[in-house]
Amino acid sequence: MGGSGASAHRTRPSVIREGRSAVCLRAMSSSSILVHKFGGTSVAGADRYRNVARIVTGAPFALHAGARRMQGVVVSAMSKVTDGLLDLVSRAKQRDDTYAAALEALLGRHRDTAAELLPPAEAERLAGIFARDGRDLADVLRAVWLGRGASELTEELVSGYGELWSAQLLAAHLVAEGHDAAWLDAREVLVVSPSGQSTTSESGPRIDWALSEKRLGDWRA
Repeated sequence: MGGSGASAHRTRPSVIREGRSAVCLRAMSSSSILVHKFGGTSVAGADRYRNVARIVTGAPFALHAGARRMQGVVVSAMSKVTDGLLDLVSRAKQRDDTYAAALEALLGRHRDTAAELLPPAEAERLAGIFARDGRDLADVLRAVWLGRGASELTEELVSGYGELWSAQLLAAHLVAEGHDAAWLDAREVLVVSPSGQSTTSESGPRIDWALSEKRLGDWRA
């Protein structure tokens, strides 16, 4: 595969990701969900996305007891993208104006990958998403530049875009290949109480399983 990848059974369908986004391959009928995790080198370029798609749509993963099963595919950002996004924050904090050109280079890499991976109309649609997100990132980085600092939440916001872009690239490719797939921003379904706000004895962040499962069910409907 040329990178890291793993699969595991999950009995709680609300856990279909570990980062910020996931791709869901819908099942015709199945009582379980199979979750895959692919690291950045596994999605380093168009050929790597194609390889991931071949893995998750091929036997034995696609079938369970003779029926197609639902799968969750968690993908990291493309190789080196998360580091690149964090570097943008670092440059902006230091008032290094090259952050703007570095941002455009990251966006260009994703546009080029989409153009190589997808049909023209779909590549153009994703290019529009990258452009919109790029404008939002430029606004955030400008604020960092002005304030000469960034909070942990700001760094997480900026670095998270790579996973969102990666999941959308894979989902678009799967759909283009005729598979029933959709991408999910886990923030739409996963409800978590930050550390210190839990009403139980659990340490660290606490997942609201009931509400998360309801939201996932609404998304899958």
